[in-house]
Amino acid sequence: MTIDLKNVAVVSLRGVNLSFPSGTLTLLVGKTGAGKSTLLRSISGLERPTLGDIAIDGTPLWNGHRVQMEAIQNLTMVFQSPEQQLFATSVKKEFEYSLRPCKLAEGVAKHRIERALRTVGLPPTMLDLAPKSLSGGQQRRVAIATALATEPAWLLLDEPTAGLDAPAADALSHDIRDMADRGRGVIVATHDLDVWLPLADRLIIMQNGQVAADLEAAYAVENPGILADSGVGLPASAECTAYLRQHGWDIPAAALSPQEAAQDILRCLERTPARVPQRTTSAEQAVSGKRGKWIGHMQSTSDHVQYGDHIHSSAGHMQSAEGGAKLDFRQYIQKLDARAKWLAYVLLSVVILAVPVAGILPSIVVIGLLAAACKVPLMRFWHIGRPFLLFMAFTVIFSGLTWPIGYSVTNGLHTLLSLVRILLILMLGVLFTELTSTLEMKRGLEVALNWLKPLRIPVEAIAFGASLVLRFIPILGAEAKKFAEVSQIRAKRVGRTGQVRLRDASTLLMPLLFSLFQLGEDLSFAMEARGLIRFGMPRTSGVAIRWDRKDTHFTLAALVLSTLLVIVSIGLPELRF
Repeated sequence: MTIDLKNVAVVSLRGVNLSFPSGTLTLLVGKTGAGKSTLLRSISGLERPTLGDIAIDGTPLWNGHRVQMEAIQNLTMVFQSPEQQLFATSVKKEFEYSLRPCKLAEGVAKHRIERALRTVGLPPTMLDLAPKSLSGGQQRRVAIATALATEPAWLLLDEPTAGLDAPAADALSHDIRDMADRGRGVIVATHDLDVWLPLADRLIIMQNGQVAADLEAAYAVENPGILADSGVGLPASAECTAYLRQHGWDIPAAALSPQEAAQDILRCLERTPARVPQRTTSAEQAVSGKRGKWIGHMQSTSDHVQYGDHIHSSAGHMQSAEGGAKLDFRQYIQKLDARAKWLAYVLLSVVILAVPVAGILPSIVVIGLLAAACKVPLMRFWHIGRPFLLFMAFTVIFSGLTWPIGYSVTNGLHTLLSLVRILLILMLGVLFTELTSTLEMKRGLEVALNWLKPLRIPVEAIAFGASLVLRFIPILGAEAKKFAEVSQIRAKRVGRTGQVRLRDASTLLMPLLFSLFQLGEDLSFAMEARGLIRFGMPRTSGVAIRWDRKDTHFTLAALVLSTLLVIVSIGLPELRF
């Protein structure tokens, strides 16, 4: 069973051509933001490519806008924070939810559950416990175990050993290696090379959304310059042997594991017990440096490893970017004083609420043009606005009902137009939060309302509450999307990504609410940790705001735009119902 990617571009990825044969353990490594998690999400069907094709065992992953069941039925993924994908009332029900698509006999399912628990080092007595009552590490193990229990042909893991202690990480990594030896395919995105590199068959280095190198794991250890130059860093064993070799120790460079490195060091000591290693001469260091460069050059000309080319092209791109290029409109808005953006938001919101009915269409056009100029994806508006659109539909239907059985179109239209205004302000809020951090919003509103403090008006509380309300809207959408993706992966659900089936709504509703409460609790802990026990306490601010000429220009432009909206609305023919 093979996974093939041909010229795939999605989100930050571009031009990815890879083939993953079954029976191998492949590592995806790279700096944070290099594209490792995005690549896993693309393979699992959570991100639809904008370009190129993904096929699993010859079956296209996507059929239009829908994932094909034939492609994903033998594939599962464990997310970067797997403990967040738990939502059942007991550990046993977590397993039952994941195993539901497998349609196993009771005895077979029980055997798989017990074996998966043993693999992650958990006792069977834990099955009756609630997942949320477990420690963070135990929750992570349970989430991994639910994926292992399905015995997929392909297992995708995103930072699986993060948060695990050394014995648990060692046991998990070796069990996953055994899965690959039994013919299953495993792809692991990780920064933990000490645990995974000794067990891997293949190493793929990601850089700026592209494949910078694709090579055997042993070759990477024999040539540590590859990992060092890419910014990934060396495993502790390779770093140790490289250091000793630099200082005159006669030991091999290809130590995949700490155990191998220790054996090499012992053999070296046995051969020359009385010899004190000497530093390498400057000439030897120069030769060593040339050898590192020569290896990089050789890889850049190789058909198999394109590492050097990517490094040079990336550096050139960065230099051109730093050569004084002008900011685009999105960056210009992001760098504005938060007070200017607050004023623009309030001005446009008041105008949207106040203009006649004829002014609704021009308001829609203005917000659409602003969204396009700021390069805000339409899906961001859709994810936030879809629940409100459903609410609008039900409200319009009920507001127009008349007794005994009838419907008033006029009442329905009045309700619709009132709700459209609120929807437009909501979309304007999405623009605001997309281009302004919560801290900037809060600080900007605090400074703008400072003149109210002598009147004993709780300015800090108002600013904090307003910024949280605006931030809560996208957070709610993000949390709902997260649980929808968990449902898609664990229940092998096909259909549009990010949507929750009605049959899963009751299962996911309580975990979603719990997650939101947890976010609130985390926020309160963070505030207390910073000493914000109550409002009005002296403290420093992490955001320095300064009104500049460009902020004045922006505010005047918002005022002119608001005025034009009013004038255009008044000039248009009045709509009557």
